[in-house]
Amino acid sequence: MGFNELLNCDEVISGATDSIIMHKSFQMMKKYNIIKAVTSGSKMNEWKKANPDGIISSLMFLLSDKISPDSVRTIIKRDSIKVIGELGPQYEGLPADAPAYEPYWALAEELEIPVGIHLATGPPGGFLMGFKAIRGAAGNPLNLENVLVKHPKLKVYVMHAGWPWIDNMLNLLYLHPQVYVDISYINYMLPKEEFSLYLKRLVGAGFGKRIMWGSDQMIWPESIKAAVESVKSAKYLTEVQKKDIFYNNAVRFFNLNMN
Repeated sequence: MGFNELLNCDEVISGATDSIIMHKSFQMMKKYNIIKAVTSGSKMNEWKKANPDGIISSLMFLLSDKISPDSVRTIIKRDSIKVIGELGPQYEGLPADAPAYEPYWALAEELEIPVGIHLATGPPGGFLMGFKAIRGAAGNPLNLENVLVKHPKLKVYVMHAGWPWIDNMLNLLYLHPQVYVDISYINYMLPKEEFSLYLKRLVGAGFGKRIMWGSDQMIWPESIKAAVESVKSAKYLTEVQKKDIFYNNAVRFFNLNMN
């Protein structure tokens, strides 16, 4: 199955330049009434400058980037960083509670900055695509539990809702109310039936107030459409639940002033 078939779209392509990708993304945000977007990566400051009201600055890094905790503190202040993420220890074959990440968790708790962490499986065939260190077991959401126990004031959202670890994800949500999830990537890359089953489990277990919409669109702005439609078309969700997923839960988690 090709990428476009997975997205159930006629055509999903990357823009020819970074500028095209950025402006097309802004167009999609406006079309689908996306007021703010957590954004990270090497082009984050450029996007923030072009859309200061719409971009929430986030810092993404791996241990292999060799950014010390002190450097992270400096970058947060310099670039007005509001979120730390995406953290991706799984891409390094490490669990969320790997000792090497401890100073960064402590810093996030100290500065009261929410953290988004990749806990899922990574791209299909990730190992063969060049992610040689990635390990499925490192994506287990329960690997985050020791971090939460040590840092009880830490606010964390699990990217991609920890798919496919649904039972462990529910366990973590049940025991640790400061944990939220986003449904980015899985809302357009998984087959519709699988995504629906996963989201139904999360909502059915009573966690509809802790699920946030996202796209993780990277270089495919058109994927935003599929990510939006995956929730809008979900007949098993009430209108209140949809509004929570699209808006209310993120406003609460990120403590956004939307006045």
